[in-house]
Amino acid sequence: MTSRFTVDGKGNRAYIGERVYYRNKLWILKDINYLKWNKEQYLTLQDLYNENKNISYIRSNQILAIK
Repeated sequence: MTSRFTVDGKGNRAYIGERVYYRNKLWILKDINYLKWNKEQYLTLQDLYNENKNISYIRSNQILAIK
C-alpha cells in the first residue's frame, strides 16, 4: 500500500490499491491525478474482476471507501 490517498464522499481516506464503491459497484483505486488548472483530485478506477476495464477522471467525492 502507498501513502498517497484521497478523501471520499464521507470524509474517509481511500488509498491507492484499495477497493471503493462507485455507482453501487466495487472498483480498485488505481491512480490519483492532479491537474494544474484545478485543485481537485481526479481518480482512475479499475474493475475488480477485469483489469482492462478502467474509468478515468472521477472526482474523489463520488466514491466511498470500504473499511
